[in-house]
Amino acid sequence: RNLDRSEVKKIKGQAFKESNICKHYLVGFCPKHEELFHSTKRDLGSCSKVHSDAMKEELQGHPDKDKYIGQYEETLKRHLEELVRSADEWVARERRNIQDLNRALSETGPNEVAKAEIKKIQEQCSALLKEAEDLADVGNIEGSRAKTDM
Repeated sequence: RNLDRSEVKKIKGQAFKESNICKHYLVGFCPKHEELFHSTKRDLGSCSKVHSDAMKEELQGHPDKDKYIGQYEETLKRHLEELVRSADEWVARERRNIQDLNRALSETGPNEVAKAEIKKIQEQCSALLKEAEDLADVGNIEGSRAKTDM
Protein backbone atom coordinates (compact mmCIF):
# COMPACT_ATOMS: atom_id res chain seq x y z
CA ARG A 1 0.00 0.00 0.00
CA ASN A 2 2.84 2.36 0.74
CA LEU A 3 4.83 1.65 -2.42
CA ASP A 4 6.41 4.24 -4.67
CA ARG A 5 5.58 4.30 -8.39
CA SER A 6 8.62 2.29 -9.49
CA GLU A 7 7.71 -0.53 -7.10
CA VAL A 8 4.09 -0.45 -8.27
CA LYS A 9 5.25 -0.79 -11.91
CA LYS A 10 7.42 -3.79 -10.95
CA ILE A 11 4.50 -5.51 -9.23
CA LYS A 12 1.89 -4.73 -11.89
CA GLY A 13 1.13 -7.91 -13.81
CA GLN A 14 3.05 -10.00 -11.25
CA ALA A 15 0.44 -10.37 -8.52
CA PHE A 16 -0.41 -13.93 -9.58
CA LYS A 17 3.04 -14.96 -8.26
CA GLU A 18 2.17 -13.98 -4.69
CA SER A 19 2.17 -16.83 -2.17
CA ASN A 20 -1.47 -16.25 -1.21
CA ILE A 21 -2.68 -16.96 -4.79
CA CYS A 22 -3.71 -20.57 -5.55
CA LYS A 23 -1.47 -21.71 -8.39
CA HIS A 24 -3.57 -24.85 -8.95
CA TYR A 25 -6.60 -22.66 -9.63
CA LEU A 26 -4.58 -20.55 -12.05
CA VAL A 27 -3.96 -23.60 -14.26
CA GLY A 28 -7.55 -24.74 -14.10
CA PHE A 29 -8.18 -27.02 -11.12
CA CYS A 30 -7.85 -26.68 -7.37
CA PRO A 31 -9.02 -29.94 -5.74
CA LYS A 32 -9.62 -28.25 -2.41
CA HIS A 33 -11.58 -25.37 -3.98
CA GLU A 34 -13.87 -27.91 -5.70
CA GLU A 35 -14.66 -29.42 -2.27
CA LEU A 36 -14.15 -32.97 -3.49
CA PHE A 37 -15.24 -35.68 -1.08
CA HIS A 38 -16.90 -33.04 1.11
CA SER A 39 -18.38 -34.54 4.30
CA THR A 40 -16.59 -37.87 3.84
CA LYS A 41 -13.64 -39.54 5.50
CA ARG A 42 -11.60 -38.51 2.45
CA ASP A 43 -12.52 -34.79 2.70
CA LEU A 44 -9.59 -32.71 1.41
CA GLY A 45 -10.60 -29.62 3.36
CA SER A 46 -10.87 -26.21 1.82
CA CYS A 47 -8.18 -24.13 0.14
CA SER A 48 -7.21 -21.03 2.08
CA LYS A 49 -5.63 -19.31 -0.92
CA VAL A 50 -7.17 -16.78 -3.29
CA HIS A 51 -9.06 -18.17 -6.33
CA SER A 52 -9.31 -15.27 -8.72
CA ASP A 53 -10.22 -15.14 -12.39
CA ALA A 54 -8.44 -11.78 -12.54
CA MET A 55 -5.22 -13.55 -11.50
CA LYS A 56 -5.83 -16.16 -14.23
CA GLU A 57 -6.08 -13.34 -16.77
CA GLU A 58 -2.95 -11.73 -15.36
CA LEU A 59 -1.07 -15.00 -15.77
CA GLN A 60 -2.36 -15.39 -19.33
CA GLY A 61 -1.13 -11.89 -20.16
CA HIS A 62 2.34 -12.38 -18.69
CA PRO A 63 5.22 -12.69 -21.21
CA ASP A 64 6.58 -15.78 -19.38
CA LYS A 65 3.17 -17.42 -18.98
CA ASP A 66 4.32 -20.73 -20.52
CA LYS A 67 7.12 -21.02 -17.97
CA TYR A 68 4.81 -20.33 -15.03
CA ILE A 69 1.98 -22.50 -16.36
CA GLY A 70 4.46 -25.37 -16.80
CA GLN A 71 5.70 -24.96 -13.22
CA TYR A 72 2.21 -24.70 -11.79
CA GLU A 73 0.94 -27.68 -13.80
CA GLU A 74 3.87 -29.78 -12.59
CA THR A 75 3.10 -28.82 -8.99
CA LEU A 76 -0.57 -29.67 -9.53
CA LYS A 77 0.36 -33.01 -11.11
CA ARG A 78 2.54 -33.94 -8.12
CA HIS A 79 -0.23 -32.88 -5.73
CA LEU A 80 -2.84 -34.97 -7.58
CA GLU A 81 -0.49 -37.96 -7.70
CA GLU A 82 -0.04 -37.67 -3.94
CA LEU A 83 -3.82 -37.59 -3.46
CA VAL A 84 -4.16 -40.72 -5.61
CA ARG A 85 -1.34 -42.46 -3.73
CA SER A 86 -2.94 -41.57 -0.41
CA ALA A 87 -6.36 -42.81 -1.55
CA ASP A 88 -4.83 -46.06 -2.88
CA GLU A 89 -3.09 -46.64 0.47
CA TRP A 90 -6.36 -46.00 2.30
CA VAL A 91 -8.24 -48.46 0.05
CA ALA A 92 -5.54 -51.12 0.50
CA ARG A 93 -5.64 -50.65 4.28
CA GLU A 94 -9.44 -50.88 4.35
CA ARG A 95 -9.34 -54.05 2.20
CA ARG A 96 -6.85 -55.63 4.61
CA ASN A 97 -9.07 -54.69 7.55
CA ILE A 98 -12.11 -56.22 5.86
CA GLN A 99 -10.18 -59.37 4.98
CA ASP A 100 -9.03 -59.68 8.60
CA LEU A 101 -12.58 -59.22 9.86
CA ASN A 102 -13.95 -61.74 7.35
CA ARG A 103 -11.25 -64.24 8.29
CA ALA A 104 -12.06 -63.82 11.99
CA LEU A 105 -15.77 -64.16 11.27
CA SER A 106 -15.24 -67.34 9.25
CA GLU A 107 -13.09 -68.80 12.05
CA THR A 108 -15.36 -67.90 14.95
CA GLY A 109 -18.73 -67.76 13.22
CA PRO A 110 -21.32 -65.08 13.83
CA ASN A 111 -21.46 -63.38 17.22
CA GLU A 112 -24.40 -63.76 19.60
CA VAL A 113 -26.28 -60.73 18.25
CA ALA A 114 -25.97 -62.02 14.69
CA LYS A 115 -27.02 -65.53 15.78
CA ALA A 116 -30.13 -64.12 17.45
CA GLU A 117 -30.98 -62.09 14.34
CA ILE A 118 -30.47 -65.14 12.10
CA LYS A 119 -32.74 -67.22 14.35
CA LYS A 120 -35.41 -64.49 14.34
CA ILE A 121 -35.36 -64.30 10.52
CA GLN A 122 -35.51 -68.08 10.23
CA GLU A 123 -38.55 -68.13 12.54
CA GLN A 124 -40.24 -65.42 10.47
CA CYS A 125 -39.57 -67.40 7.29
CA SER A 126 -40.97 -70.57 8.83
CA ALA A 127 -44.09 -68.73 10.00
CA LEU A 128 -44.67 -67.21 6.54
CA LEU A 129 -44.13 -70.58 4.86
CA LYS A 130 -46.64 -72.20 7.25
CA GLU A 131 -49.19 -69.44 6.52
CA ALA A 132 -48.59 -69.91 2.77
CA GLU A 133 -49.15 -73.67 3.08
CA ASP A 134 -52.33 -73.14 5.14
CA LEU A 135 -53.68 -70.70 2.54
CA ALA A 136 -52.84 -73.14 -0.27
CA ASP A 137 -54.59 -75.96 1.61
CA VAL A 138 -57.85 -73.98 1.68
CA GLY A 139 -57.52 -73.06 -2.02
CA ASN A 140 -56.30 -69.46 -1.65
CA ILE A 141 -53.44 -69.73 -4.15
CA GLU A 142 -53.02 -65.95 -4.60
CA GLY A 143 -52.77 -65.42 -0.84
CA SER A 144 -50.29 -68.27 -0.62
CA ARG A 145 -48.20 -66.75 -3.42
CA ALA A 146 -48.26 -63.35 -1.65
CA LYS A 147 -46.89 -64.93 1.54
CA THR A 148 -44.03 -66.64 -0.31
CA ASP A 149 -43.11 -63.39 -2.11
CA MET A 150 -42.57 -61.58 1.19
